[in-house]
Amino acid sequence: MTETATIFAGVNQGYQGDNSLITDPVQASAIVGEVIKEIAAASGDQSKYEVRPGFAIYETERGCRHGGEAVGAVLASGKPTNIISTAARLRAYLKQLALSVVLYEKSDAKPSREFSATVTGDLREIALLWQVAAAVYKGQNSVQVSCGMYQAKDGSVIIRAAANPDRVLDIGKWEAAAREVAATVATQAGVRIDLAFRNVGYQHLQSKPA
Repeated sequence: MTETATIFAGVNQGYQGDNSLITDPVQASAIVGEVIKEIAAASGDQSKYEVRPGFAIYETERGCRHGGEAVGAVLASGKPTNIISTAARLRAYLKQLALSVVLYEKSDAKPSREFSATVTGDLREIALLWQVAAAVYKGQNSVQVSCGMYQAKDGSVIIRAAANPDRVLDIGKWEAAAREVAATVATQAGVRIDLAFRNVGYQHLQSKPA
């Protein structure tokens, strides 16, 4: 399947950190898969969705669990407008405060940059190492590099992240930070991580303020 978009969807409400109820990425992906199937069927969305077990990696001080938040990594192929609509319903159903859709085809989404890499290694180990390395880099350079990663069908680990245009004001510094964090993780895990960068569209979905 040629992907039109990628979505990392969490299943725990709010930012619960180590108090998250669902910590198994396989369980998280199963939940997301069932919900997105029901939403697409009800709306008539003909897009194709594949959901893989993964983690969202961001700062523990922002409520991320140590080692990453268990998510369903949604690989979508179809019309961007349909995918965004389904993602919005998915966010609301799962009661997520925010959800980002990274688009690889022309759309009205904000322009952004994404990095990705395919790695041979253990998903949980790489997720934890990335979280720690990113925290150290942020402490030294004031640049955060969050990311998502998931287990592909062939067992490899796919690492992906797109810069949020509303938060990343210097894309050059963000890309440099991503390379440094990836190099640290590669050394510590004993794996090779070659980041590839490309232009993408970024659609940020979030709940409206009360």
